[in-house]
Amino acid sequence: MDLTTHLPDLGAALAAGLLIGTERGWTLRSAAEGARVAGIRTFSLLGLVAGLAGLLAVLDYAVPAALLVAGPVAIV
Repeated sequence: MDLTTHLPDLGAALAAGLLIGTERGWTLRSAAEGARVAGIRTFSLLGLVAGLAGLLAVLDYAVPAALLVAGPVAIV
């Protein structure tokens, strides 16, 4: 199994999280200091976790993938 074939997929998931976090930070830039909850760091981590869960699901590790998704869902 060659994981380098899946690196673009993980990069795309991370890039999507970065873009969403950047847009959210830009939209909420004038909000009060305590009103901004999630930004570029949060969404990039969520995107990376989702990409890793998708990679695990493709590799037939459905239970670890579901647990990996369940963690952030439980926190949110």
